[in-house]
Amino acid sequence: MISCPSFMGNLFTGFIVSSIQMNNVMFPKIISPLSYLWGFLLTLAFSMLVNFIMYFKMDQISMVESLKSIE
Repeated sequence: MISCPSFMGNLFTGFIVSSIQMNNVMFPKIISPLSYLWGFLLTLAFSMLVNFIMYFKMDQISMVESLKSIE
């Protein structure tokens, strides 16, 4: 069964690719499941990297002191 996000993604990709297609450059009109997997994995890796970096930055903040500030 086709889910809504993949159907809409394929529809929009087909529209964009057919709009910008030139004679000397051709783009594939089908999004493979591997592309969805790569998108998911790259998003997961980037968010984990940001969370890892921000964990140490947030760990240095004293929460009690930050609540006492007037700002």
